[in-house]
Amino acid sequence: YLNFDGLFTGTYYSHQMGERKPNPSIFKKVIDEQRLTPNKTLFVEDTFRHIQGAQKVGLQTHHLEKGQELIELPFFKINKKPEG
Repeated sequence: YLNFDGLFTGTYYSHQMGERKPNPSIFKKVIDEQRLTPNKTLFVEDTFRHIQGAQKVGLQTHHLEKGQELIELPFFKINKKPEG
């Protein structure tokens, strides 16, 4: 997928928000805007220091390991388009 916007209720890009991960304020902005409960919200990231920033505000996290893809995760189900 080249565009994640259609896969999620909301998408946030740090360069558009004027914030940078792992600063906890970027996570807090999303939590507040979406009225999320941090301990019921999952943040998936491939950079461990960003995981640490998310954990500082109470988010659940999953560190995406090198070579691992979102569709491989048991909690993330995407219907793949049929081949051909």
